[in-house]
Amino acid sequence: NRLSVPALAALLLRKMDDAEKKGVPFYLSVSEGFSFNALPATALCEVLGNLIDNALEAAARSCSPRVDLTLRGADGYDEIVVSNTYAEDADLRFLSEASYSSKAGHQATGLESVRKTVRKSRSVCFNQFVRGRYIESSLCAYKR
Repeated sequence: NRLSVPALAALLLRKMDDAEKKGVPFYLSVSEGFSFNALPATALCEVLGNLIDNALEAAARSCSPRVDLTLRGADGYDEIVVSNTYAEDADLRFLSEASYSSKAGHQATGLESVRKTVRKSRSVCFNQFVRGRYIESSLCAYKR
């Protein structure tokens, strides 16, 4: 009920269904006031779709799969955080190498398209890092 963009709501329902099919627990939290208007709806859905797909794939390989998606709105910014578990032997080079895929025959085009899309907006920051047993991908848009 807190999502004002129908395309985003539809995307999240689809990804939650994908998570269920893969046996990955998926937790969604949307704060009141979340809007994330720094990207057009189509670009936001493309970016978030790629990040969630990557999170589901990594979590599915984990001995304790889990994906958390937080959509938070605050006075000065909106934030999206995708957090997922990953396997102990996961190849995490994608965090430091621009176009690296841990999948054979893949070219990391999904994550690279996320970076390209985000670079087009001066008000959006994108970060990925390891926090304990989770990989976190965050998008932050400062309100003007």
